[in-house]
Amino acid sequence: MRAELRAWLLAAHIDGVVGDEIVSAVTEAFVNAVEHPVDRAGGQVTVEGEMAGREVVFRVRDQGRWREKVDPSRGHYGYRLMEAQMDSVDVERSGSGTVVTLRRTL
Repeated sequence: MRAELRAWLLAAHIDGVVGDEIVSAVTEAFVNAVEHPVDRAGGQVTVEGEMAGREVVFRVRDQGRWREKVDPSRGHYGYRLMEAQMDSVDVERSGSGTVVTLRRTL
């Protein structure tokens, strides 16, 4: 996923620190989509990206309900990491899955 994401970003002329931060944030959202859902309708996690003017938008979708901290002894700083690297992080939970939308103005 990271290699494809990096290639997509490079094709959009996004690299360097900004590209690294986007890869880090989207990867964290992907890992959360793999680690946290319960009662999955399916095992697929999708990552979609688009350019909207000077903004890049990614959506990471899973097909399960959100599970709170998997291991309460771990810090679980991933959400804070995504917030620090992107302009906005929105989490939408529904009966059909969770969508994390990450936005970054270039």
